[in-house]
Amino acid sequence: MLIGNKVHILPTCHSTNDYIKTKINSGIVNGEVYCAESQVSGRGQRGNSWESEPNKNLTFSFYLHDIDLPI
Repeated sequence: MLIGNKVHILPTCHSTNDYIKTKINSGIVNGEVYCAESQVSGRGQRGNSWESEPNKNLTFSFYLHDIDLPI
């Protein structure tokens, strides 16, 4: 399984994307998923911010790097 080999649940965070960026140099593995029960400063499309009520939205990011996917 490529995505979801490890799933981490965070009670709250600013942004799951930003959280993953802090983990890149500390041994994060392809396919790891970080979910937040509450996200307070996420980024939406076209520069919009994203805030979520606890447990009301899908707030997650997953890490993929150097994978070979056929077109």
